[in-house]
Amino acid sequence: MLAISGCNVGQEQIAQHHSANEHSANKNAATSTIVEQKIAAALSQQDFRLYQSAGRRVVVPGFEKENIKPIKLICGLKVIPGSSDVLKSAQDKKAQRMRYQFAKQFNLVMFEHCQQLKTKSQRVD
Repeated sequence: MLAISGCNVGQEQIAQHHSANEHSANKNAATSTIVEQKIAAALSQQDFRLYQSAGRRVVVPGFEKENIKPIKLICGLKVIPGSSDVLKSAQDKKAQRMRYQFAKQFNLVMFEHCQQLKTKSQRVD
């Protein structure tokens, strides 16, 4: 009886895990759609700036291990809306993590556009 009960718990945990993965996939798809919309809006305005964190230490999501000076010169930077280096609650931390993930996706795509623009402008010069 105990073994059967253990199997049921295992199946329940697997079902919860799959449900959590599906929820995560849906959130990622929604974030990707928002990123695509924001990219399109920025490109229509010729705004190639990448997002950076607000606060004392500048972090460019997706480029944490890179020297950001050339990135700043080539593309420019703008602050992630709503970001802060002061987190007072678990909800603040979760919201900051979501903004970071959005900014990382945005930055990786926008950097490619920015690089293409720079390459085109060098050919013209």
